[in-house]
Amino acid sequence: GNRFAAYPLARTVRRYSSQLEEVMRRVQIARAFTCYQMLALLAQSSEVPIPTLVLDLIATFLDESVALIERRYLLRQATDHLLRLSQQAPVAVSSSPLTADQPGDLLQALVETADHIVRFEEPPPPHTQLRLL
Repeated sequence: GNRFAAYPLARTVRRYSSQLEEVMRRVQIARAFTCYQMLALLAQSSEVPIPTLVLDLIATFLDESVALIERRYLLRQATDHLLRLSQQAPVAVSSSPLTADQPGDLLQALVETADHIVRFEEPPPPHTQLRLL
C-alpha cells in the first residue's frame, strides 16, 4: 500500500464534482511500512463512521525480520480492527498475490475475515494462429 498516488484520485474526483478541494480535504492518507505500524493505524482509526480503504494490507505482514508467529498474531488483531471498522462504515482491503515462498496462511486469514472477495487474475495470453506460408 505504499504506492498510492493522489493525483489520479484528484483527476477522478474532478470528473464527478466541481468541489475538488472540499472532497480532497475529506480524504485522509496514512502509510504503514511495518506490521506494527499497520496495527497501530487500525487501532487508532476513528470511531466516526467513515469509509476505509486499506491498500495491500498483507505486504506489511511479510517482513521476515518479524517472527512468523508474531506476524500471524498481529494480523489477527488487525483483522479484528477491520471488523470493528466495518460495523460502522464500508471497509475495502486489497492485497497483492503472494509468491510461492511467502506464507499463504496470512492471506488466507484475511480472506476468511472478508464478507465479499473479488479476485483479479491475469487474462490468458491471446491465442495466435501460426502462419503456414
